[in-house]
Amino acid sequence: MAVQTSMQFTVGSTLSRAETQGRAVDILVEGQWLSGTVAAIDSMGVLLEDEGAEPWTIRLDRVSVVRMRPMTAAAAHPDPLSAPEAAQLVGAGTPAYAADCA
Repeated sequence: MAVQTSMQFTVGSTLSRAETQGRAVDILVEGQWLSGTVAAIDSMGVLLEDEGAEPWTIRLDRVSVVRMRPMTAAAAHPDPLSAPEAAQLVGAGTPAYAADCA
């Protein structure tokens, strides 16, 4: 006998996941699409920020659709040299691990 599991996806859970993952979303509110990133969410509404625009506070009961945008390659696989500890070099361009082997 196969084991079946179920999971309920809601507007709130999708927006919460987008906030946690730092992903951009598109939200359909009363026939109008709004885009941005989730700055905050609670049981009543969501604060959506968009570059170059004022943030929107949207009531969750007014949201019809939430579409999470795919993660960009940069977000999915951050540049390892962007972290200060990864970019530390010893001497004239010699990586720290090479200095440890000498």
